[in-house]
Amino acid sequence: MINVVYEDNHVIVAVKPPNMLSQADKTKDADILSMVKDYIKVKYNKPGNVFCGVTHRLDRPVSGLVVFAKTSKALSRLNDMFRLGEVKKTYWAIVKERPKELEGELTHWMVRNEKQNKSYICRPGAARKDAKLAKLNYRQIGKTDRYWLVEVELLTGRHHQIRCQLSNLGCPIKGDLKYGAKRSNPDGGISLHARKIEFIHPETLLPKGSARIVDSIMLNEYDIELTLDTTENVVVGEFVENVTACPQVEFVNNEIDRIITRGLLLTTRGKTNIENNHFYSTTMSGILLSDDADNWYESGMCLDMT
Repeated sequence: MINVVYEDNHVIVAVKPPNMLSQADKTKDADILSMVKDYIKVKYNKPGNVFCGVTHRLDRPVSGLVVFAKTSKALSRLNDMFRLGEVKKTYWAIVKERPKELEGELTHWMVRNEKQNKSYICRPGAARKDAKLAKLNYRQIGKTDRYWLVEVELLTGRHHQIRCQLSNLGCPIKGDLKYGAKRSNPDGGISLHARKIEFIHPETLLPKGSARIVDSIMLNEYDIELTLDTTENVVVGEFVENVTACPQVEFVNNEIDRIITRGLLLTTRGKTNIENNHFYSTTMSGILLSDDADNWYESGMCLDMT
């Protein structure tokens, strides 16, 4: 029986059990994508093939939330969000050893061994050309007499990243023999669960060139709230991930402590009014870069690039 936790006309979110494939492979074992397709086919009495797009995957032994697209437009927009790192993913992991620090950020360079289907962390100063940067935040949130519960916020999406980085920390995940656990779990999975996933709904994104913005407010380091001219015939949403999709933007008098997003307000001359914005720190370049402005400060570039 499939566990669907959210569904609308555009997306469907289901829970993948441990030791199940995300989508079919040559083993012909059960996979969550086929189960979701069957669910849609039966529930809505759809003849023929059912469209259901894969936006991301979980490793076979991992359980948790998987997001699927029910339309091609939703699939394209969700794929862009995952590719640009705009989706926030939170995992829970049960580990045998207590982390030395109860919370922190792990940053490593990782390489993948295709033949072994395993990833490794490069030693300091020995990063290879094929190594990829891997980052996550973790914090201990619970414990029992024998195990510790760790919450992980995944900041990059590398092969076996959480499994490899926690193992390198001295905290292999329960049941994960490949990365140092001493015993397997009875169900063949590992104690890593995709607990929460956050993203902007694809239908709240505004189509390019179709809306006139009359006001905009920065809500936090990720989101802008836009007020649209309601006389326009557009799909109205409160948030957009990339304001380049809107040709007329009034973005003035914002004071923001920190920006940690990307692709924000890359504009062309005559399209945007940007002035009197102050940004004190940013982790990305190209924030509010506009050829309308005479200098970086007028464009809203940060005062202190970090």
